[in-house]
Order: sequence, then C-alpha cells, then structure tokens
Amino acid sequence: AEIWQSTGEEWKTAQIYLATLQPVRMIAPPELPPWMIKPKTPVIYKSSYREKAAQARLSMEETNDVMAAGAPAPVETVRTTYSVWSLGKKTVAPGDRQRLKIKEETWPSQFLFLARPSLSPQAYLQAKIQLPGPAEIPSGEATFVIDGAIIGKRSFALAGKEADIYFGNSPFVTVSSLTVADQSGGAKFFSNKQTRRWQWRLEAKNTGNTPVKLRIEEPIPQPRDERIKLTFKQQPEPSEKSEAAFVWLVDLPALQKKIIETGVELEAPQDMALDFGWRR
Repeated sequence: AEIWQSTGEEWKTAQIYLATLQPVRMIAPPELPPWMIKPKTPVIYKSSYREKAAQARLSMEETNDVMAAGAPAPVETVRTTYSVWSLGKKTVAPGDRQRLKIKEETWPSQFLFLARPSLSPQAYLQAKIQLPGPAEIPSGEATFVIDGAIIGKRSFALAGKEADIYFGNSPFVTVSSLTVADQSGGAKFFSNKQTRRWQWRLEAKNTGNTPVKLRIEEPIPQPRDERIKLTFKQQPEPSEKSEAAFVWLVDLPALQKKIIETGVELEAPQDMALDFGWRR
C-alpha cells in the first residue's frame, strides 16, 4: 500500500489504519431541478444563418485554508459586516504554507440519508446543523471526514445558524426508480382533451447492518398553463410537500426494503402541443 498525508502537520509514530472506503466523486447530492410542464414554444428556423448558443460555464475558485499550531488562541473581533481574527505573532518563512487552527467547535446535528431517485439511486448522508447562535465561516476548502476516514474536499462556507452538510453516499443505502407507466390516453369520440399518465415505483433498500433514517424527494410537476390539470396518486402519502417536491421520511431497518408508488395524471386541451419536461 502506498500512503501519504497532506494535513500540514508532522505525524510522529502515528498508528496507521487502511479503510475500504470507496473513492467519492460527489459528496453532496445533485440539486432537484424544477419539473415544468408547459405548451411548446414554436421554433422559427432562419435560413440565412445559424444562431450560436452560448453556454454558461461554471467555475469554482478554491481558496486555501490556513490552519495549524499556534501559541495563544486566536481572538475574534466582530465588525459590522465581517470578523477579524488576531493570530498573534508568527514566523512564516518565504514560500512556506502553514495551517493554523483558528477555532474548534462541536455542532449539534441530526443525521439522515437524502435520496433523489429521479436523478440518482444514491443516498447521501446529510447532517442538519442548528446552531444556538449565528456563525460566520468564510468560503474555503474543507476536508470532510467520517468515522476517521477522509472522504473528500470541497468548498464550504457558513453565515447564519442553519446548514446542511453532506458526507458522501453510502454503498449500503439506495433508492431506485422504476417507470411502471408512461402513456397517453386513447382518444374518445367527440373528446377535446388529451391525457397522459406516469407511474413510478420507488424501492428504498438498506443492505447494511444498522437501521437508517431516509428522506426521499420526488419532483412535483408545475403546470405553466391554467388549462393543464394534474392529479397525483401516491402510496403511501408523502410525509411532507413543498412547492417543488414530495417528501417521504422513512425508517429503514437493516437488511430491509420499502416500496413507494407515485404517479401523475395529466389532462389538457387536445390541440395543445406540450413540453412534458425532464422527468419521464
């Protein structure tokens, strides 16, 4: 085994353990995009030239975190719009990078797994943070550790009393989505309506040896025309509902699975060309 460390501190006679933790490509789950159902916009093609589509590029700037050993504890001074930390007198050699410990805190947290099966079967461990008072942590690179194992690094910032922090997905907890029905209704004599029905079966599975709490989120289609009528059918009924998502809160015992049935029925004018959105 080849080992290395980049903590910024020297390890002296350290006990080394090797974990079977799989490489984590994503620490946090993908955001649930809005599911919009709307009339199609007519496309007008121009024969003289082609329009160029500009693509937005996302760039992430990583800032370096400075933490490490120091003499007196850093002192925080809160200003109107920011905080100032006095680190005391330090010797910093040219070209050297030091990591200085600024502050150490223990935050009360509630842990559960979050799954969005319409996007991925993976379930991500989520810590919901509720602090007694506001905290300010400027944006920088954070190292995420669970049960002593480093799972990855990503940008982190906090301003306020609440935060959701993710620690990657578990290979033991999954929520798969199976399309049971995706069909248009048959036309009826003298009918001026079109119908469509979607139905999915969500299977939440825990193959681990410990029970888990699971939050499952499914997108709610949002009609963009008052003539589009939607009916929802779920078994069991969602535990919560927001403007954009149905939410099921599930206690999943070890080595068990649970099934959720969810469906949407649509009715719209027969002559309305529809864009059914991304969820199929």
